[in-house]
Amino acid sequence: MLRTTRRTFIKVAGSAIVTTSLLGLGSFTQASPDIVRPPGAVAEQDFKNRCLRCHQCIDACPEKALSSGHITQGWNVTATPVLTSACTLCMKCTEQCPSGALARIKSQDARMGTAFILEKECVGCDKCIKPCPTGAIKKVPGKRLVAVDAAKCTGCMMCVKHCPVTPVAIKITPEGAKRPKVSSKA
Repeated sequence: MLRTTRRTFIKVAGSAIVTTSLLGLGSFTQASPDIVRPPGAVAEQDFKNRCLRCHQCIDACPEKALSSGHITQGWNVTATPVLTSACTLCMKCTEQCPSGALARIKSQDARMGTAFILEKECVGCDKCIKPCPTGAIKKVPGKRLVAVDAAKCTGCMMCVKHCPVTPVAIKITPEGAKRPKVSSKA
């Protein structure tokens, strides 16, 4: 007959608890699919490998458009820069990045994502049209609604900043983001 000692029981129970906890945290190991990175961010896997989490890019942003990623967005996002407010594409963040996670690109080459109009929330007030620096947002003829030309949108969040609706009727997703190739110099 197999006899279980108290010590063996505690080891097995402890291992089971740790394993269950880790499996439960599995969702935290993957980045949330709706994370929008700063301009010049290299491909996500390279970005996560290169980013030093030094926050020099966040500190350099005069618009305070960047925030530190939170654990709820995924373990790999934690403390990395995330675009959370309107970006003027001044590119100061890319100038400050010491690791190459943010490539030094021209502002006209920046594309962080694409704006999507949440039709159920949009009231057609047009307050997002004028602030759009690329003219990507237009009024839908005959409707109280606006539409985004994805080919023109940079994902800068100017439209989100000016949307007066609660909850905001515009969402920026990383879809269509232009991520520079990694340079071997960094």
